[in-house]
Amino acid sequence: MFTNFRADLNWSKQPHFVQQETTLLERIFNGADVHPASLEVDVKGGDYVISAGERTLYVDVKRRRAGASRFWRGGEPELPVELPASASVGDLFKQGTITTYRLYLFDASDYSDALLIRFSELRQAARKYLPAWVKIFKVAQQTSENNGRVYQSAVAFVPLHALIRAGVRIWKFPLKQKSSDAG
Repeated sequence: MFTNFRADLNWSKQPHFVQQETTLLERIFNGADVHPASLEVDVKGGDYVISAGERTLYVDVKRRRAGASRFWRGGEPELPVELPASASVGDLFKQGTITTYRLYLFDASDYSDALLIRFSELRQAARKYLPAWVKIFKVAQQTSENNGRVYQSAVAFVPLHALIRAGVRIWKFPLKQKSSDAG
């Protein structure tokens, strides 16, 4: 049975979230030019385009609603990792995906840091460890609609410690800037 995440996608695209994400990405990437992606770029795996000197980076944002932590078995965030056998393969295994980083955001009541992961490291770890992860961790199927397309996928919810053990570097950034840091 598939869960429809259309309402969650609409919720995550609210203007105040876009502003929060843009500000956070500007802070993470030291004032680089950050802007929401066009539809063409979004379909290829980038929610935001970051111009950092000579480089262009693409960030895919995954935002969780308040209360997500009630599902975490070990008290630490569990991140969705797409399964390649899904009816419509997720960006993680799709050819032509341009994603450079994934940014995971949570409600502050669940977890106070944003998590940034290099997409290529997540893909490499998933290729190697996903068969074991689906046996150990929760798997969920979902249907999402975005930009006029319907996607079906399945994900394994992998805790941070398992990703770190698999060689994925995870950078943590406080969602709220400390008052002493504000300029």
